[in-house]
Amino acid sequence: MSAVLLHGTAGGRRQWADLVYQLPKDIETVALDLPSHAAQEVPAARRSLSDEALVIMRRLCDFDGPVHLIGHSYGAALALRIAVKWPGMIASLTLFEPAIFHLLRDGHAIEQQMHADIADIVTALDDAEAKGEPERGVARFIDFWNGPGSFERYPAENRLKLVQRLGLIRANFAALDAESWRLSDCARVTCPVLCLYGENSPLLAQHLTRLVAGQMANAKVLPVSGAGHFLPMTHAATVAKFLTAHLGAAERQMVRLPTRAA
Repeated sequence: MSAVLLHGTAGGRRQWADLVYQLPKDIETVALDLPSHAAQEVPAARRSLSDEALVIMRRLCDFDGPVHLIGHSYGAALALRIAVKWPGMIASLTLFEPAIFHLLRDGHAIEQQMHADIADIVTALDDAEAKGEPERGVARFIDFWNGPGSFERYPAENRLKLVQRLGLIRANFAALDAESWRLSDCARVTCPVLCLYGENSPLLAQHLTRLVAGQMANAKVLPVSGAGHFLPMTHAATVAKFLTAHLGAAERQMVRLPTRAA
């Protein structure tokens, strides 16, 4: 089986190393650099999540048959968009806290407040960029996902790398905000779906994970004890067990599917 992994804004394809190491060896894993992270595919100033999904979809065409698609945060939003638009290409879907914020925009009052909280982060990022204070903006971004003071506790080298990504963080928020497809479109995804969230993650991330899963008939939602937003990296062993069971069940389901007559 082939599993394709899509990383989040603050990560890269190497973020999956510990998790992949703990998966069964018969699972072929391919961790992609997202289009906005690859030097040869620098995005236009105005882009959307759907634009990037098309780039990833073309890469998936190189595989022999449907793939198991796995995404974290922004990468999970991308994975969901791909599965919604091209469901036949996906054997199973695994989402770690998909950052698909536009689905909150027209929700009930609490969801609209959650969307406003994201807009406040974007405003803080823009203000930090305009005032030449990128570290302040990135600190606000990291602390939102991991709790107050998280950015300051990072090693200096890690803080520097994240600060250098301020432009990318802002661009990814803009790409997410450019989306307009509906929550009900998630029902197009009929393959087995595993949605994981950290029990210590922001309530917004937990809610979005459950919200998306609730639209899909074949979805399972599991919390990861003691984990936060970066659960694929911080709790790789636990996540690997959940993922192994999920992929195995999806493979068995594919074998049981009847063959269509020509």
